Amino acid sequence: MKKIFFSLVALLFSMATLAQTSYEAVNVLDTDIDGTARYIGMGGAMNALGADISTMGVNPAGIGLYRSCDMMISFGSNTVNNHTDFGGVKNSGNFQGGSFDNVGLVIADKYSNNGVLRFINYGFNYRKLKDFGGNIFMNGKLNGLSQTGVMSMQVFDNNNIGSAFFDSSNEAWFGNTNYYDNASFGWLSLMGADARIIDETAFDNGYFYPSELGDFYSSESGSSGAYDFNISANFVDQVYFGATLTYTNINYAYNSTYSETLLTSDGTEVIGDYTLQNWYKTKGYGWGLSLGTILRPIESSSLRFGLGVTLPTFLHMCDYNSALIQSHVDGYTYTMDTQSNDAYGNDCYTEYTNKTPARLNLSVGYTFESGLALDAEWETRNLGTTKLYEGSGKENTIINDHTQKYFGSQNTFRFGAEKMFLESFSARLGYNYTVGGVKNDAWKMIPINSVQTNTDYKNFLNAHEFSAGLGYRGDVFYADLAMLYSSRNFNFYPFENVDLQSTKLNRTNVKAVATLGFRF
Repeated sequence: MKKIFFSLVALLFSMATLAQTSYEAVNVLDTDIDGTARYIGMGGAMNALGADISTMGVNPAGIGLYRSCDMMISFGSNTVNNHTDFGGVKNSGNFQGGSFDNVGLVIADKYSNNGVLRFINYGFNYRKLKDFGGNIFMNGKLNGLSQTGVMSMQVFDNNNIGSAFFDSSNEAWFGNTNYYDNASFGWLSLMGADARIIDETAFDNGYFYPSELGDFYSSESGSSGAYDFNISANFVDQVYFGATLTYTNINYAYNSTYSETLLTSDGTEVIGDYTLQNWYKTKGYGWGLSLGTILRPIESSSLRFGLGVTLPTFLHMCDYNSALIQSHVDGYTYTMDTQSNDAYGNDCYTEYTNKTPARLNLSVGYTFESGLALDAEWETRNLGTTKLYEGSGKENTIINDHTQKYFGSQNTFRFGAEKMFLESFSARLGYNYTVGGVKNDAWKMIPINSVQTNTDYKNFLNAHEFSAGLGYRGDVFYADLAMLYSSRNFNFYPFENVDLQSTKLNRTNVKAVATLGFRF
């Protein structure tokens, strides 16, 4: 007889155990090309040219080139499409929404006409860092591999689990103990055992049921933003320095549904199926500091060199996790233990600190007498230096060592051009290429006592981003428009197994932005 087994895991308590992985730590650090339409139209390559408020968070010295006050607001739309290809089975998921990209004010305070110090400028700017919205669909044949293998190995590697844990003579299995509230046990192994999709053979040898088909869906939402407070100085119109204090705010939500059809050990007969659902959200905030300089070494030339450094930020994070598993398996009878009913309806939450990597930006810019301005940049950060600390302040060495081993330097190359014509109008083009950050053999390690139950992960490969824009400048009022097309490539995996082929994931993003502003 076929029986439906049901287990809900959603506990409200602060966990001192491991709740994050390297992928959750790095994911919230991702950024888009965002800000004013002028900045987006040039692909973000303005950090040597300066005089745009969006440079405030990359090279703060860019604000020092302002010679008049500036006030603006930017808004637009965002369309995201995720395309997957798993062994020839293709799927697509899309997401659309509005976007509030920037609002800011620059106050240019003239100090002297001919002295060493010419201007001291001040600025405030809100800028969107990342729009996380997107949906992923993936399905196909697993050729005997299964997510239950991850559950099984979490049991096999945990010395706190004994054979009595799988005493099937106890009809309620977990009737005498709430294992979900025990920091020695991982939720994946508990849910697998509770749903009868792993058994005592997992304890003996890590055995798991082979699977015929897998079906995955996930939805991401939320955004991150930065509030910048800047002070910058102009010396003899050739040397510019700036500093920006940044308050970063993160709101990210994720949910997923993953289903498998399970087979007998010889793979000849279907014995059941299961569905695992996950809900995860994280919130965070922190203060950071950026420093920058722009040098124009030749007085008679517009050639400029820029240097911007963003120091590591300590983000205070809080994660919320909950999960639901349902299984249909032949040959078992089970009545769900009502002793754990007090756990229903709430989330497990975990507080910790995420130390972000430092970032370096080098840029060079030149403006021709014809009104053509060019800017080229290289930006780098080492994702392997991302570190997590528990709420007590203790370093999470298990995750940090894994991050250092499988994550590394990520490099972005930016090119931007702007051409003035008809005195008041301009056209812009931009291009970005980003590569690196994740090693090819990187995988998602879920500690044996973790509350993490979402096993999927994606390894970033590269990104190509193209942008274009138009601008109008009046005596006081100005308006800019920009379009951005982004194509990012990943290797996606619903769970970790060295024999599982990657799902090719391509994330495209089409963004339209308008900026309205006044210079006075």
